[in-house]
Amino acid sequence: MWHNPVSFWAFYLPKLSISLLLATPVFLFRRKYWTIYVSALLNIWILAEVIYFKANRIFIDANTLMLLDYLSGFESSIGMYLTPDLLLLLIPLCLTIAAVFLFDNRRCEWRTFAVVLLCGVLLNGVSGKMVNSAWTQEGATGTSAVHMLLNTAKSVVCKPWNSKAYQMTDIDQADIRPFVQPSGTTIPTHPLVLVLVESLEAWAIRPDVMPNFYHFIQSHHTLYASRVASQTKGGTSSDGQLIYNTGLLPLQSGAVCQRYPNNVFPALSELYTHTALVFPGNLSVWNQACMNVSYHIDSAFECLSIRDHEVFQVFDSITAMPHFDYILAITMASHSPFKACAHYSSLSLPEDMPANMRNYLLCLNYTDSCCGNLLQRINTDSVLHNSVVCFMGDHIIFDPIMRGEFQDYCDKKGLDFTPREAYTAFVAYSPDLQTSTLVTEPTYQMDAYPTILHLIGAEDYYWRGFGVNLTDTAALHHRPITEQEAYLLSDKLIRANYFSTQQEK
Repeated sequence: MWHNPVSFWAFYLPKLSISLLLATPVFLFRRKYWTIYVSALLNIWILAEVIYFKANRIFIDANTLMLLDYLSGFESSIGMYLTPDLLLLLIPLCLTIAAVFLFDNRRCEWRTFAVVLLCGVLLNGVSGKMVNSAWTQEGATGTSAVHMLLNTAKSVVCKPWNSKAYQMTDIDQADIRPFVQPSGTTIPTHPLVLVLVESLEAWAIRPDVMPNFYHFIQSHHTLYASRVASQTKGGTSSDGQLIYNTGLLPLQSGAVCQRYPNNVFPALSELYTHTALVFPGNLSVWNQACMNVSYHIDSAFECLSIRDHEVFQVFDSITAMPHFDYILAITMASHSPFKACAHYSSLSLPEDMPANMRNYLLCLNYTDSCCGNLLQRINTDSVLHNSVVCFMGDHIIFDPIMRGEFQDYCDKKGLDFTPREAYTAFVAYSPDLQTSTLVTEPTYQMDAYPTILHLIGAEDYYWRGFGVNLTDTAALHHRPITEQEAYLLSDKLIRANYFSTQQEK
């Protein structure tokens, strides 16, 4: 306040003024209950904002609200984020109610006003602290609960004017030119199998938790990237599918499956003649039925269960059919809050281990046992042996606060888990890889796409993607574009439906 008063007041005056605005119902409404109603609604909304930010690293906006249609049946996933510290956000509401009833006559309005004003400041501070602690990201510092609310209201009001298609400029065209090339033969030399593992984090791939995966990545003909930075945003799992299958990064606001499901996209699946998806759930989730058309996926096989053994049973039946040359299978057992399938695991873990960590490892152990047959068949099945088979996590799942709790427990108990490392993983098998390759340098999810293009022999496909081929170690140190540049350019390409014009050419 003394050394830099301009910055101090620029930071605190908006929060104070908004808190003043929140306290005005004391004077505006003749009936005291309206003050309670307004405070209660605000508290409920702020709770939702904090929980959503903990889960997805973004705040609720108009696009987020529209995603609710595509997430029916996954309401329980927020259970992991209903932590005791959220009760702190109810303290201002309790103080407001106490003030309204304690100062019950009109002469005490200013006392009630002062208490509600204090509650507004407290609510701003506590919720802002929770947000800043949950995830460290640019733009989060200094964010207050009420700013979340106002930004959401602004996005709802402005959405009709913000949904116009983007027009690529000459500068944009120049920026994208290095990543687009005239299409060659683009006939893959190998069939392709992709397995998207729900919430897979690399620290859990251990011989005791995921023995089948662990031994698989050490066998010949495999590449294992153990430090893959998650790049999903508001579309979470659907964003993961977008990144791996198209080489593009998610939108800056909203999800592709909700905002641009009818766009034309480049896709690995476009390179194949007979393509299939094995999906655990209804195809309305993440607007999957519509996205299948955009991704050029011909057939979809629904498993109306999140149990992974049923997913791989369907997968086995498809691979028995001779004509499918591209299969995308999605697991679901390790979806938060990690309770539905934990009891299927026989893994022994300490009973005092944090519940979320324990259930998460149990679910991944179950998923690992379900895909064990597929991993063994790669050596015995002639079709799979000649295929490129990739496993990847769709996104990471735990926020830094939970990671810190897990790590503290492991350090205290002398366990060699490293949950503080926030990476997912990418595993690729190819008969053309002669040895087992371990990539320990930090990489990105967008690197999987060009790596797969290389492994299937389709590097002349017209869209190269923004990542680098992980089999080329030199490329890791000479990236053609930064991650932030890739985000911004991907956003423009998607909003402009750029690839529709490329296919016409």
